[in-house]
Amino acid sequence: MGVPEDRIIVARVGESIKIEDMKIDIAPNFDVIVTKTGFDTPQPFDEVAASYIFNTEGGGIAFLGDTLYHNGYRMVGEKYKIEVVCMDMGNNAPGYTDKMSPWDVWRVAEALNAKVVIPDHFDNWANCYEDPKYLVDIVHGKNKENRPEMKTVILLPGARYIHPDDQNIVRYVYPDWREWMDWRKSVEYGLTSK
Repeated sequence: MGVPEDRIIVARVGESIKIEDMKIDIAPNFDVIVTKTGFDTPQPFDEVAASYIFNTEGGGIAFLGDTLYHNGYRMVGEKYKIEVVCMDMGNNAPGYTDKMSPWDVWRVAEALNAKVVIPDHFDNWANCYEDPKYLVDIVHGKNKENRPEMKTVILLPGARYIHPDDQNIVRYVYPDWREWMDWRKSVEYGLTSK
């Protein structure tokens, strides 16, 4: 893809990478699907899957990518301090089990001791779309009885999330940049000719 060799860093589970002032922990990932994809025999998780934990001033932000629920995430949650977790969610058609349901996403977020859960991938394809409202309902329940301290944030393509500032938004709303509109600068109707 044209990336110079000296810019490529191989991610190895259990190691950390420092890029400028950010430390990125390479944590275990339990994507069973990737252990079997393209191999004659299943491969060890540590050799084909990784989670990335970005250590920021606001806390650890974990990106799990495509994964499935696994009890090993409890170990990850105890080993690393994770404030926010972003992971894929989708709807499995009968006979498929390659996407996490909203229940699975909640279970992984709980295992990681995350304070904020952000579902990803739920809207990529029509054949596996899952309404993120189901995750909000599961995490919070009718009376916030399930996990009242956990927040759910539903983002949209191109959304920007700043932690902890945005942890209470629930659903992202695109900005309309109204404050940038200055009709006086319009060539068509704002500028006056002399």
